[in-house]
Order: sequence, then structure tokens, then C-alpha cells
Amino acid sequence: MLIVNDEQRLRAGIGSMSKRCQYCSKALAAYPLILSDDARLAVYHAACAAELVVAVRKRKGQIQAMIFGWGRWYPVESVSIERLVVVAPVAS
Repeated sequence: MLIVNDEQRLRAGIGSMSKRCQYCSKALAAYPLILSDDARLAVYHAACAAELVVAVRKRKGQIQAMIFGWGRWYPVESVSIERLVVVAPVAS
């Protein structure tokens, strides 16, 4: 569940923004936040949840992402794929 304001945060049962992100352990100081729908009800920064994406697919015209450990496909509005390039130093 995407959380973008105080009303949604309170409805999701998150009492304060001092709770820690399950991924990076920093305080949930700013929106947007992501609440997983598994039994743990873990809360993440949206950027941290994006780092947990392990697969992306398009099904029936809808883009979906599989997030590590969450066990199902989630609809997403868009996907940005970035590639990390590591260059090894050349020995002389």
C-alpha cells in the first residue's frame, strides 16, 4: 500500500514517523512510504522498496513488479531501469 499523507499513515496503523524503515533502518521522516501486505506489515521508504524489486512484467496492459520477500506481483505506474557499470582498474 502506498502511503502519501498523515491520514493514510494513521489508517495503516503507523502511529508516528519515528518508526524505522525495515530496509535501511532510518526513520520514516518523509512520504511516500510503502506498507507491505504480508503478515509483518513492514514499512519502507518508497525508494527502499524500489531497491527490492526483483522482476518486472507487463500483463493485460498493466506494469507489475515483484518485490523481494513479498510473494506477489504489485501494480506500478512506471519503471525506470538503471544499469550499474563497474570498471576494473587496468594493471600496468
